[in-house]
Amino acid sequence: MKRQTNTDLFAGILGLVLVGIFWYGRGEVGHLSIMFPNAILFLLGVFSVALVVKGLVRPHRRSVFSEGDRGKILGTGTILFVWVIAIPYAGFFLASVAGFWGLTCYLASTHRKVTPLQAGKWLCIVLAEVTFFYMIFAKLLYVPLPTGLFF
Repeated sequence: MKRQTNTDLFAGILGLVLVGIFWYGRGEVGHLSIMFPNAILFLLGVFSVALVVKGLVRPHRRSVFSEGDRGKILGTGTILFVWVIAIPYAGFFLASVAGFWGLTCYLASTHRKVTPLQAGKWLCIVLAEVTFFYMIFAKLLYVPLPTGLFF
C-alpha cells in the first residue's frame, strides 16, 4: 500500500521554504541586477501560496512517485547532479553538452536501442542548442558563465 500525500500542500510549503532561503541569501547586489531574481522569487511565492490555499481548501491526496519509472527518475537526477558538479571543472559549455547529450541518450535508451548514428545526430542537436544559449547569455546579455578547462 502506497502512502497518500496532499501534494499541493507539500509543494506549496516546499516552495515557500525555497523562497525564504533564496530571499535571505540574496546578498548585496545592485538595484538593476536584483530585479529579475526578485521577480522570480515573487512569482514563486505567489504560486506557492496559491498551492497551499488549494491544498487546504480542496485537498487532493495522491501517491508520490506512483507514476513513471523510479529508475529513470533516479538516473535522470544522477545525471543532472553530475552535470552541476562538473560545471566548475569542465566549464558551462562542455559540461552542458556532455550532460544533456548523456541525458538524451539515457532517456532514449529506455525505449529503444541507440545507434551511434542516432547518438551523433543528437550530439549535433545538443551542441547547437547549448551554443545558442551560451551565445545569448555570454555574448548578448554579458552574463558571466562558469569557466573550466576550456571556456
